[in-house]
Amino acid sequence: MPSRTYHQCAFCGWSREASSATLLPPGCEECGSPLRVATEAELEHFDPDREGVIPPPSKSPDVTGVFGLFVLLPLLLPAVGIKVGALAFAVPLILITFGAVRAAKAVPRAGARRLLWVLLACGATLAALSSALTIVTTIADSFRLAGFYLASSASVAMLAAMWAFARASVKTARLERSVDAALLLLLVVALSVYFVAVPGFAHGDFVLTLVFVADLGAVVFATVGATMRRTWRHRKLGWSLVAACSAATLGDGFVAATASGDVHITAYSADEEGPEVDSEVEPAESMGKGWVLVRVVFPLIVVLAFPGVAIPLAVSGHLVAWSAAYYAVCFVTALVIAFGRQAYLLIDNRLAVARERRLREEAVRRNEQLEALTGLATTMTQTLEETPIVERALDVLRSAARASSSAVHTREGSASTLRAASGD
Repeated sequence: MPSRTYHQCAFCGWSREASSATLLPPGCEECGSPLRVATEAELEHFDPDREGVIPPPSKSPDVTGVFGLFVLLPLLLPAVGIKVGALAFAVPLILITFGAVRAAKAVPRAGARRLLWVLLACGATLAALSSALTIVTTIADSFRLAGFYLASSASVAMLAAMWAFARASVKTARLERSVDAALLLLLVVALSVYFVAVPGFAHGDFVLTLVFVADLGAVVFATVGATMRRTWRHRKLGWSLVAACSAATLGDGFVAATASGDVHITAYSADEEGPEVDSEVEPAESMGKGWVLVRVVFPLIVVLAFPGVAIPLAVSGHLVAWSAAYYAVCFVTALVIAFGRQAYLLIDNRLAVARERRLREEAVRRNEQLEALTGLATTMTQTLEETPIVERALDVLRSAARASSSAVHTREGSASTLRAASGD
């Protein structure tokens, strides 16, 4: 079947199917850049970063002055009597709005992950509203936590978005890849729960701690989605979402310092989205330095991390009975996951070897049958004598029946006579 021809834009990724290599019209319908002729395989495996594609100059109007105004505006607010505390949320308000717009633009080209970007756009919009509300409450010096409570809805939207991302990524993924995420998440979640969630529920604000737990759940789902596939563009998109969720999790404790970082990463993730992310063919797993680090060194670090945290706490006198039991359970869980993964890989490898041996034997048997049939056909074209043709036919039957020998006897009265034989 001949390969289909496409006209592709190397700068924005837009493509169209074509009946010939003639480029008419020669410009991209999305950005206006020149198109190139590509086959279906070249379209799926094309990577602009690896090919060194330099994007053309932007055709959009220069917005440097407007951006400078947005940056200088928060610095001029104290001159009109607005409190300095409100400045911490003015810049995040602008950047979160920018992130929401970029996430919304990613929806049409997202394909199977459209729900992900719809939820992220909604979450960024709610976060922008919470920043605006925090500015107002800071100026008014009342209900200062109202903006943080509104931001909890943004955390819920982000949690739902990462669940949709993880659910779409785990389809057709191999089981052992989930262990990579499980070991990493066991360490992150265990330490976050012990040092942040437990003290927060016991002595802090219940709602804000619950928001932190929702953000932590989003980190869990994003990490699962990022580690389920090995394709470069999928992992680039996935780990950028992990970074965005991690920034949001830290931002619940340090809102003013990290809110803008969360939005920059969200906008970067939206730029990485595209139909080609889903259409990529996974590369074969290579046993390089990364493979050794993930398969050997990383599980050892996770297993040793729990006693590495518990021992200093015990020496300083801060390790109570339930804390010791907590770290012991985490330590045993890490051991079970690490050794269970090795056992699974060992069994899977033995099954693969047995399956390969069985397929090889089947291929040898089919080749023997084909050789016998070819010999029978050759004999029938070379001679019309009955005996050679029967002997060749017996070879075919013996190979098909997996027998060591075969023979034809004819009965003449009460006696039988051997007419032809094959095999041992």
